[in-house]
Amino acid sequence: MFSTSRPIKVKRGESYVVIPVQAGKYMWSNFGFNHMKTDLKASNSFEVKQNAITYLGDITIRVNGQLVTLNNRDRSQEMRAYLAAEYPVHSKSMEFALGVVHFAK
Repeated sequence: MFSTSRPIKVKRGESYVVIPVQAGKYMWSNFGFNHMKTDLKASNSFEVKQNAITYLGDITIRVNGQLVTLNNRDRSQEMRAYLAAEYPVHSKSMEFALGVVHFAK
């Protein structure tokens, strides 16, 4: 499994995050919010293939006091449209793979 100490920062609200990574097996290990962190079980692993765009899903993070809720849903059609507009060369030349993960805590 790949590991990185570099956090992936996202902005509040809806946004897409495109992160170039090497092919391999990955998993989410935790999510952090300001001073809080939630650890995840290993059931949320996914694989990135060579020369492919792997879509992990529409991840929603809700924080209510000390309670952190993670949800994920498949909005791959919207993501394909975004990629075609923002990354047209990659969108046309690379396979689009679904890697939607379901978070277990």
